[in-house]
This record gives sequence, C-alpha cells and structure tokens, in this order.
Amino acid sequence: MWWGEWVAILLGGGGGCWIALGASDKAKDVVAIGAALAGVVIGGVIAGMAIQAAGLDTEFLRKLNKLGIATERYLTPFLSTTLIGVLAVAMLIVWGAMAQIQPAWIAGIAGTTAGGLALWSLASLIPALGTLVQFVGLRQESIGRLKDSDS
Repeated sequence: MWWGEWVAILLGGGGGCWIALGASDKAKDVVAIGAALAGVVIGGVIAGMAIQAAGLDTEFLRKLNKLGIATERYLTPFLSTTLIGVLAVAMLIVWGAMAQIQPAWIAGIAGTTAGGLALWSLASLIPALGTLVQFVGLRQESIGRLKDSDS
C-alpha cells in the first residue's frame, strides 16, 4: 500500500460517517455515486488484466521462466483492487439499505466502512495500473533479451 491509499481510506471513512450521521437524506445519492465509481474501478481492473492476459502467451511465459522472472506479481495488485471494489459495492448496498435506520450510529458504521472502501478502491487502482506499465515494459525489454539469448 502506498500512502495515498491510507489517505483515501481515512477521507472516505470520515466522509461516509459524516454523511451517515449528519446528512442521512443525502446517503442514497452518495451511495449511487460511490457504486458507479467502484464499477469504474472494477472495469479498469478487468481492462488491465485483459491487456496482461493478451501478453501472456505460452512462449513468453516459457522464456520468462528461463530468465527467472515471475509474472504473478503483476496480477496481484489487480486482484486485490478487484476484491476491494467488490467489498465497496457490497458495503454501499448495505449502507443504502440502512441509511434511515435508527439509532444513527448503526448507519454510521456502514457509511464509514462503505466510504473507506470506495475511496480505497479508487486509490488502489493507481499502483495496479503502475504494475501494468511495468509489465508492458517487461514485455518490451524481454523481447530484445530473448532474441539475443535464443540465437
């Protein structure tokens, strides 16, 4: 995790709590926006993983094995971002259902959790896309190395 993810969690959690406790009539609007943003994150993850999958042909994997390069590390940020995004959507649904519940602290817990997860999913997309750039660089760099080592 980079520092921006921690900031996003704190800001999202604080904002979710503030809306849940102080402006519960606005919660449904915030839930709708949060769910849409989490959907964008999940879509970005699917696109990133598709780009990587297109580059993982059998010959490339075999040659990377010879060089001792593990490609699994390039997929884990996408998997964790997907998990965070799915949890955010689930908690946003819970928060939307509980927005008008009394006592308000129950909705506050749901709002805090949903807000923190929603902004965390957005912030975690940045390092995931960074690993995509690294992967594309690895693919490009290995082409030159692999041609030299196969000759």
